[in-house]
Order: sequence, then C-alpha cells, then structure tokens
Amino acid sequence: MIFSVILASPIFSQSVDDWDFYPPTSDNNMSVVFLAGSLNDFIGGQLMAFIDGVPVSQSSAINQDGASGIAVIGAFHSCECDLAYTGDQIYFAILIGGIIINIESIPSVTYVPNDLIMISTELSFTSGTGCSDEMACNYSGVTGVEFYNNTCEFPIEYRDCDGVCINDTWETQGVYNSVSSADNVCDDDEVLGCTNPFEYNFNILATEFDGSCMDLTSFTPPSTENNMSVIFPSPLFADYIGGNLVASVDGVPVSQMSPIDENGAGGVAVIGTDNLCGCDLADNGEQIDFHILINGEVINLDVEPAITYSKDDFILVDANITFSVLGYGCTSSWADNYDLDAVFEDGSCFKNGCTDSEATNYDPISTIDDNSCIYFLPISLQLSSGWNMVGYTGTVENNGIANQMNAALSSGSVESTFQVIKNVSGAFWSSAFAQINTFNPGEGYMMYVIEGTPSVTFADPYIPGISIDLNSGWNMIAFTGDENSNNSIQSSMDAALSEGTTENTFQVIKNVSGAFWSSAFAQISTFTPGEAYMMYVISEALPSVSFVSE
Repeated sequence: MIFSVILASPIFSQSVDDWDFYPPTSDNNMSVVFLAGSLNDFIGGQLMAFIDGVPVSQSSAINQDGASGIAVIGAFHSCECDLAYTGDQIYFAILIGGIIINIESIPSVTYVPNDLIMISTELSFTSGTGCSDEMACNYSGVTGVEFYNNTCEFPIEYRDCDGVCINDTWETQGVYNSVSSADNVCDDDEVLGCTNPFEYNFNILATEFDGSCMDLTSFTPPSTENNMSVIFPSPLFADYIGGNLVASVDGVPVSQMSPIDENGAGGVAVIGTDNLCGCDLADNGEQIDFHILINGEVINLDVEPAITYSKDDFILVDANITFSVLGYGCTSSWADNYDLDAVFEDGSCFKNGCTDSEATNYDPISTIDDNSCIYFLPISLQLSSGWNMVGYTGTVENNGIANQMNAALSSGSVESTFQVIKNVSGAFWSSAFAQINTFNPGEGYMMYVIEGTPSVTFADPYIPGISIDLNSGWNMIAFTGDENSNNSIQSSMDAALSEGTTENTFQVIKNVSGAFWSSAFAQISTFTPGEAYMMYVISEALPSVSFVSE
C-alpha cells in the first residue's frame, strides 16, 4: 500500500456530514467488495462511494479482517433518484476517527447496474489532519499517515470510549441485590456495604454487598456520652405501628433500631463519634436521615427542616414529614409483574407466555404457560438458478444470514450456493464480504444462486403473523402466510394492511420474474408462501403489513 499526506486535493471534497447519507430504495444498484487485507490500516472506519463528490452509497463498516463493501445506488426513475449512471467513475473514501481518507484504485471503478466487483488491485490513500494520540477515542489508527490537529477525545475515568465500565465485576449476593451480573457501576465507583435493610449496618447508599452485614439482634450500641435524643411524638407514625425506626448518616446507621409504640410515637438515640468508644458515627452538623423498617419495606422519612447532629441535644420533632416506600418486589424488566418502585428483589418475577418448545411462538423466558401456544407448518420454497426473491420467515433472536441459510438449505452451504444476497436497499452479504449479516423477519432478499437448486425452509422456528412497516417507494416484502393461508394478493393484502387498501397503497406488486399485480391489470393474482415481492408504495400513509396465517 502507498500512503501520502495532503492538506488539499481536488478529490478531497467530502465532509463528515456525507457519512450520514441514507440512499433511496431502488433495485438499480451495484455491489463493490474490498477484499480481506486491503483495508487493514482502517479497521473500524466507515467506507463510502462518491461520484463527483456526491454520495451514492450508504456507509459500511470495515471488518476486522480489513474487508468491506458497499452497494452503489444507480439512477432510477421509480425512486426519482439521480445517482450513479452506467459508466460513471466511482470514487471511494473512508471516515475514521473524524478523518476522511481518500482511496485511489488502479484501474478505476465505473458503475454497472447489478454488477458485483471484487477490488484486489493496488490502492493508494491520502488524508488530511486528525488526532494522533493512540490513547484517544478518536485516534484514526492509520499507520503511515501523519496528523496535525488537537481534536483528540478521551474517555472518562474508569470507562472505555463507549462509556462502558472497564471493570464491572459485581456479583449477585442473595435477594438484596438486582438479578443482573453487572450494574454499570464501575468497580472503582462501587460503594461496598451491607445491602440488607434488616441488619444493623445496612447502608442505603451501598451498590454492592461486601459480606459485612451484622445481625441486629447481637448489636449493642457503644458506651459513650456523645449522643443526641430524637423523639417523633404521637401520632406521627400511626400508620407504621409495629415497625422499627433507625437513624443514619450517609446511609450508615448511627442508632439502634427502636420500635414504634402503639400510639404511633417513636424515638432513637443517635450515637456520635467518640474517642472513648473508638466509634466513628455522627459528627456535629451532619444531617441525620431516618427510616422505618416494616413488613419487608423500607420507609424513608423526608423531614423538613432537616435534623442535624448536635451532641447532647434533645429534639422533639415538630416538622413536615413525607414518607416514601423502598420495598421488595420484582426488579426484572422482562417480567409481567415488574415493579418500577421495587428496590429489593423478592423472587416473585413471572412472565406469561408459551412454554412449549415445540410451538412456533415458544418463549424461553416465560415461566407460566398461558395456553397461547400456536403451531404452524414451516414454509418451504424451491430455489432456481440465478436470481430468486426469498422472504425471511424466521425469528429475530436467531437471524444470522449464514447460520439461518445453512440450516434452511436442503443441500449445500450458503457460501457454495449464493454469489450474493441483497436487501431492498442493495446492502449485501457475500462470502468475500458482508455489509449485512442478519435477516429482518418479514423482509425479502434477492439471492443469486450459482450452484444447485436446493429448497429453503426457515424452521427455527417459523413465526406467523410477522409485522413489517412499509416505506415510500420500493419495498421487498415476504409473504409469510403458511400453506393453509389465504394467498390471494388483493384479499390477503387487504387483510394484512394496518390501514388502507391494496389499491390505494400500491402502484405495483412484482415477483422475481417481473410478473405483476396492479389495480388496472394483474398478471399474477396469488402469493407463493416464502417468496418475496417488490411492492411500490404510493400512499402517503405508511401502514404495516402482517399476513394472518390460518
């Protein structure tokens, strides 16, 4: 590879904003792949194509093996887009660390509709200025190109450039912590302490249990003359009779728990720091917080004006008090009984759903079967040589293109069967380089078969009733009804649309051979399960489509 440094150039005309360009939907596009190793010095950057300084592709990440690829979008009357024309020279550039790297290939690349180009020629790279500090988040990572400016950005302490903790090894310790194995509180920022509200040294500010909880029944306050008496007269605590009052400073108890009497009164002796007892508790002027522990809940008392510690003082509370509950409950957001106000996990979480692994809507997270399980036959579609339009009818959880196709093919592998797999925007997967690596349920994909004619059956599992939102212009939509479903284009689409009708939503619906349905004339009148169809949306409203299986 050849590197050089320039501060100005006729082709160095792109701006960082160009990388926000999102191309129109069109089936007139060309796939360009930079083979593994060709872009090794720019791993983590974003590749893009230009013609005369105007973007003609969406940006695409450069893989860890130095490969990348893009779909160059061509001019097309249906999308009213004036982008690449046959024979136009295409320029390529990389955005990395805020720096634009121009690529020059010999020979140059020109646009050819629906072509697939593998670039393996010698490349040269030119760049402007940027961050040269390898410790910075926006360091370009380009060896051999020199940078001059001072735009380096650094992560905050204890976190990486994505804001994620470098060390976050918090471990669950019983019911007094969340169910998560990491809480995004960095180890260096953790507050260790007792997280059990019914132990003497409960620390309400603690983020991680450190095993230090002390049994309240065995706690004896230290012998000291440095204390302060606080009385909450009757009937302030009439709603909490039978509970226990405790005082704390910065989350650490500074009193023994004291029962609330039958008249709704309570009081505590707040213990101060004293050299005689060797105790480091309340200091003069520190704010005292109060809590009531009752029936598995922690009740916080917001006392206004606040009470501060003063040695040997006696306070009869005459203030406004607001009570707030910090209690037990389900703290898992996936559960049906998730309690947003719960602080302590009580093991009560549950989720209704289908618990039968043989069902098509099996939910491995569900804990209670609600009789919602449904069972449908997998869709099997026979492929032909050349171009096919295949609908993805599998799950969103396991939607990797390579894994799904290898499992779905009746024979052969995805690498040996397909030259390229493209979505409606022209973004593609190939064995040499992949811009896309996952399928979207309900979308269709152009697949070019180079070897064999196997069938495709997405059976891991087939999910009925997939909903997909339509866009203006061209869409490639899978017919996801099974073999028992209504497959009439007009009636099944009328039922599938969330609003509007087939006539006022679509100008045309085409299959892979170009045979079409329109409101004026229809060459085809039925959908084939598992096939995908190009659908041109003319409606200003953009409904969703969900085919109902029977």
